[in-house]
Amino acid sequence: MQIRHKIHPYTRLEKIPLMDRSKLYIVDTVNTDLQDLHYHTCIEIGLCLCGSGIFFVSGEIYPFKQGDISIVYDNEQHDAYRSRDVHTQWLFLFVSLSNLFEKWPDLELLQSSVSPDRHQGRILSPEEGKTILPYLRKLMKLHDVRISQSTREWIPSGRYERILPLTACMLYELHDYTYFEPEEQPKDTGRSHWQVIQPAVHYMFIHYAEACTTEKMCTLCFVTPTYLRRLFVEVLGESPIAFLHKIRIHHACAAITSTEDSILSISERCGYNSLSSFNRQFQRIMHLTPSEYRKQSRLQNSGMGDTDAAYFTAFPELV
Repeated sequence: MQIRHKIHPYTRLEKIPLMDRSKLYIVDTVNTDLQDLHYHTCIEIGLCLCGSGIFFVSGEIYPFKQGDISIVYDNEQHDAYRSRDVHTQWLFLFVSLSNLFEKWPDLELLQSSVSPDRHQGRILSPEEGKTILPYLRKLMKLHDVRISQSTREWIPSGRYERILPLTACMLYELHDYTYFEPEEQPKDTGRSHWQVIQPAVHYMFIHYAEACTTEKMCTLCFVTPTYLRRLFVEVLGESPIAFLHKIRIHHACAAITSTEDSILSISERCGYNSLSSFNRQFQRIMHLTPSEYRKQSRLQNSGMGDTDAAYFTAFPELV
């Protein structure tokens, strides 16, 4: 895991107010064009029930597919982007830290398991997340459902003597997957730098399969090409074009692991006119060829059984 930069939240990020109770949501699709990067003053744990795409958290990009679990700590900027023409459905649990800290007796141990200075959000594979699923299932049963349009919202049913310890134990389970050793003096990319490049970053996430030229991104950010490149390198560690290739390749990874589509078809959907160019960028970023990546993914998922059956058996309320 790479050590994330210290990125300050800023006014363009949507902020969800601090909750005094935990909540569960079922969301029928993740945003792809309406919502900018955002952050919460709580912890967000998500389970992808169907679909695929990419997840962006604290400067890192992760492909996601059905069965993957996302974890985002408080004040981590993030967003999820579904693959083109793919329906997604997520279960989200929002954990109120203030409520946990107030009522959970082992405060010091819990704080060490959720500190944003030592934990970084990411995507967990089904194999990594198999110890988390039982907690999510039990927590769902401790919330009452309230339906509003396309979103089903669960609110606590008053059994907080069970909700709090289950949530705390789940956070302990996540500790080893998200913990990192912080640098003595973490790089501070600054609030203003993120403000400048955010329009270009969001544009690339939405239009990754199109011709995202440097000129277009400079126009969105009102800067020169030289200055845009410098800010991207300082904030994200690479040039705008290199970051665009990373978005495309991670979308390709999601498609390779979640479909049987040909590599050529996937490369075209991800914005590549040449298969050789796609293969070259894929190997540069993933250190494997697309075929090797698909084979490795199949080996890792072999023996896990029917994913659909497994997850809907774990969450019968969703059927």
